[in-house]
Amino acid sequence: MGRKAKNGISAALVCVVLGFSSCGRPSVSGEGPAASQPETSLPAAQAAGSRTGASAAPERRLARALAAAMTIEEKCAQVLMIAVGTGPEVPKDFARLVRDVPAGAILLLGYNVAESAEKIMKLGAAFQEAARAAGKGIPFLIALDHEGGTVYRLGKAATRIPGASRAGAVLEKALGAGPGAEADLLLNIAASRIDGNNPSETRKAYTELQGLLKAHPGHPGIPKALYEAELALAIKAPPSGGIAEPERFIRARDSASAAALAALYRNSARQLSLLGFSLNLAPVLEPLGKANREFLRYRSYGADPRTVGLAGEIFIRAMREGGVLAAGKHFPGTGSGDPHEASSRLDLDIGEGGGEAPEIIPFQRAIADGGLAALMVSHVLVPALDPALPVSLSAPALSFIRQRLGFEGIILTDDINMKALIRGREPGEAAVAALAAGADMVMYLDERGVAAVHAGLVRAVREGSLPQERLDGAAARVLEQKIVLDLWRKSSELIQAAQDETALSRRGAEFSCLKKEGDALLKKLQ
Repeated sequence: MGRKAKNGISAALVCVVLGFSSCGRPSVSGEGPAASQPETSLPAAQAAGSRTGASAAPERRLARALAAAMTIEEKCAQVLMIAVGTGPEVPKDFARLVRDVPAGAILLLGYNVAESAEKIMKLGAAFQEAARAAGKGIPFLIALDHEGGTVYRLGKAATRIPGASRAGAVLEKALGAGPGAEADLLLNIAASRIDGNNPSETRKAYTELQGLLKAHPGHPGIPKALYEAELALAIKAPPSGGIAEPERFIRARDSASAAALAALYRNSARQLSLLGFSLNLAPVLEPLGKANREFLRYRSYGADPRTVGLAGEIFIRAMREGGVLAAGKHFPGTGSGDPHEASSRLDLDIGEGGGEAPEIIPFQRAIADGGLAALMVSHVLVPALDPALPVSLSAPALSFIRQRLGFEGIILTDDINMKALIRGREPGEAAVAALAAGADMVMYLDERGVAAVHAGLVRAVREGSLPQERLDGAAARVLEQKIVLDLWRKSSELIQAAQDETALSRRGAEFSCLKKEGDALLKKLQ
């Protein structure tokens, strides 16, 4: 089969089976062809309500239809997140690897990242070209650990966002004390985006403020800020004659740093998206405690679950708005050790409602907000959930996430090659167990063993130890997030830019402007 025909498989499958365009969002039966639908950007989708947690029915139907059209081998690959190569280039045997195992996601590590933005873009485009030529031509989720601070992979190419401990300190100072402090802070962050010279930012502020008004209907400051936004957008005419102007909203001085932090997160998401990343393995939603202090000292937003939950919400919303999926981690905690080195235990007090344990509160909030695309589960043993198996392999623990917390996105395991899990288990065995228990995507970062793990999954499905329905559901959840993200269009734009030096230069110039803006925001926090 020629290259053109092979690369057209994705478009043909989508058009015939699902109604996708080759680069745009899918259409749904009864909605008309994709070309007749208005372009849906992430901010627009966000304005209509987040589609990541409880995704809208059309995206879910499309994902299930696409999964149904895939072979067992393709679905077993779609539920894998892998790492590749040893440097900032496409490995020589990568095309063969993804032809045999067209994985759902690639995680780029520090050694994969080039020193310039344009080189990173070219690398991402090369990966997506390989994905287009393999299997059903489904683009990769290209993932990165971009927490900030000590967990940062992009060198000098991008703005280095502050670590969670620093961000948490900024929010705690702005929060202060007393009832309504959190609503005040969120209000000030939203109102800081009102700019009469920037209608796009003001519209986003208006949408945020409308959401806050629903959540806090009695708050006196929200209508005032909405009024300012309406004036800036010319939704309302300025008062004249004998009509008194409503009281203006006065921004709190202490909120300036928090607003700058939120703006920096939004800027960082846009930088990631332009570079070609679609999934950020962040934020860390674990409150800092005695058990995890050594491992997460600078990676947690703090000891107060309220602060951690608020910070996580701001971070996740920013990623979503900027065109990047966020994966909260490490549910429900890492326990008393580094999972890279040893297994650990976490004792939680989980009552009937699942809200008594402080460790759970930030995860609950991130899930309830609806913008969390993925939840990374740890390899910790939590006797309150399952006395025998670590969370990543435990059906009761993963059911708790679905049934008690109501999460509908991707349940992603931490690397199954970690010592916390692998002792006494083969990686392929762990992958099967995780998916059978309810995980949707398995992270496996040893490139040498990817083919064997994939073969083990296929064999488990054919032999019945991994039910076909469970595999179908897992693959569909991964595909659903790709559809929500409009990943077919975004990956096509990245490929096209990399193939045209002029287009790549324009994309690089846009990134450069974003980085200057991000660097300026960072200085406000220092």
